[in-house]
Amino acid sequence: MTTPACQSPLAWDTLLAYWLGELDPEHEANVEEHYLGCAGCSERLAWLTRLARETRALTQQSGVSVIISEQFLRRLSERGLHV
Repeated sequence: MTTPACQSPLAWDTLLAYWLGELDPEHEANVEEHYLGCAGCSERLAWLTRLARETRALTQQSGVSVIISEQFLRRLSERGLHV
């Protein structure tokens, strides 16, 4: 089955910010209203969620090494993550 194309798709960075809980309440509500009524954007959000889940599993299983900026490290720390 083919998902109908969205006439005004949500940008990837908007979907990511929504998924991460980084949007202000009003913008979050607008994004949620759109993707709940849009099969195309719902599918893209589901894809993003699967990508995050699989990336997390891969990094936890294989001990992937990465180089990150000090700003990114600080952001993770502010969210309570231990690096």
